[in-house]
Amino acid sequence: MHLTNNADNFLAPVLGPSATIILHHLSRNLRPPALEVTYQLTDLSHLCGMGLAVRGTGLLIRTLARIEHFGFLHHGGDGRCEIRSQVPLLSHRHVAQLPIELQIIAPVR
Repeated sequence: MHLTNNADNFLAPVLGPSATIILHHLSRNLRPPALEVTYQLTDLSHLCGMGLAVRGTGLLIRTLARIEHFGFLHHGGDGRCEIRSQVPLLSHRHVAQLPIELQIIAPVR
């Protein structure tokens, strides 16, 4: 499943709204020929509606950690991150956490 508005309906209840917005924004900007984009954390935070203040435990940092926890981001340790631009189908466990109206129509792997 490609990350589209349809996929956002299924991701938001699992990842959370902030993580879904950031994942959506980054995947939209990683299209050929721009297979690499660079952001300052304050710019990314502002672009995604999280304000300009970025602290070590702030919303953006926690959100990026959440995206990494779910396997959509890999932090290389050198200040660079790799982000998935294709979102796989949800697992049965994740689908079970969705509201019932989404469980009925959710594609699963």
